[in-house]
Amino acid sequence: MNEFIYYRNNFLTDDECDFLISYYEKKESLTAFYECNKTNTLILHSKTVDNIGKELRPFYDRIDNLVEKLEGPNLYVNVSEIVKWSPNSSQMDFHLDRKDDLLGLVIYLNDDFIGGKTYFENGIMVNPKKGSILLFTGNSIKHGVMQNFNGNRFTLTCWIKSLNN
Repeated sequence: MNEFIYYRNNFLTDDECDFLISYYEKKESLTAFYECNKTNTLILHSKTVDNIGKELRPFYDRIDNLVEKLEGPNLYVNVSEIVKWSPNSSQMDFHLDRKDDLLGLVIYLNDDFIGGKTYFENGIMVNPKKGSILLFTGNSIKHGVMQNFNGNRFTLTCWIKSLNN
């Protein structure tokens, strides 16, 4: 797979983003705290968890359709989570995703905070905009997340694998 960074505004509506944040807040007691980046994460889908019910299925259908359009039909969402990045502490240094996670995907669910940009080793910086989507080859392009201030940063984050692996 060739390296790429894809960004698009208005992938989700404001109402859809608000719904996902509300969904997270209702289930916040089920979240896990990750010390490495100081985030609270609600796992929606993984090898051991599948919380994608009918209320979340339309979001995943839209993600699947975009991934298929850009990269073909043999990819699938392996892990997905809603992540709450707390102000003044949450950030992520340059890193690569796992080798078998071909693509990283971030949907920004809000933008009522300062900072929180996603940045890449080639100098590209993505300013979070509510409803926008960022899709990139996370296992080959180093990327990170800058600290956010004056409010929580919420993202729907997914890692995408090949059916052939």
